[in-house]
Amino acid sequence: MSFGVFCIRAENAASTPLWQSPYRTGDAAVFQENTLAVRAAYRARGLELARLMRIPDDHIATMCGFMAHEAERSLAELRAGNVGDLAASLRDEEAFVRDHMLTWVDDFARCARRSKTAVLYPQMIEALAAFVRNDAVLLSEAACWAEEARDACGETIPGGLGALPGSPEAAAFAEVSDALAALARLRPFGIEDHELVSISV
Repeated sequence: MSFGVFCIRAENAASTPLWQSPYRTGDAAVFQENTLAVRAAYRARGLELARLMRIPDDHIATMCGFMAHEAERSLAELRAGNVGDLAASLRDEEAFVRDHMLTWVDDFARCARRSKTAVLYPQMIEALAAFVRNDAVLLSEAACWAEEARDACGETIPGGLGALPGSPEAAAFAEVSDALAALARLRPFGIEDHELVSISV
C-alpha cells in the first residue's frame, strides 16, 4: 500500500498511525524491520520498552521518551565537563533523529492534517515535526561545539561546566531542573505502554 493510499484511508487523526513503519514502507503492518532497528538503538543505550511487544518500538511517544532520556544523559555529561563523551552522545542523538524520526514525522503530520474531524491533534503533530527538524540542527551544532571543546581542552574539562553558584544562570538552571522533575512525576494515562526501562547489556 502506498503512503498516499494509506493516508487517505485514515479518515480522522485518531486512525493515523503513530509509528514509523507504515510511513517508511507503505505497509500498515507493525513490527517491521525498522521497528527492530529502533529497538536495537534503545538496547545499545541499555533500554527497552517496559511492555515489550505490546506497542511497536517505533511509536512516536516511545521515540520522544528515548530522546528525552538521551538529553538527560547529555546534560549530565555537559555538567561533568566530559566533552568527549558529550560529543559522542550528541552525535548518537542526531543519528537517531535523522534515521528514525525525520524520515517520517512530516508525512505523519500531513496524514493527520487530512483529518475531517480533528482540530488540535494535527496541530500538535505539526508542532512535533517542527521540533524534530529543529532538534536535528541543534544536535548537530551542539556536537560540533563539543568536538571543538574536546579538541581544544581534552576529553574532560576539570571542574565541569555550568553556571557559577549563586549566579542568575544557576537560578535559571535550578528552575528548569525543578520543572523537568515535575514533568517526570506526571503519570498520564497509558504512559506505561511507552516507558523505557533499563536492561543489562
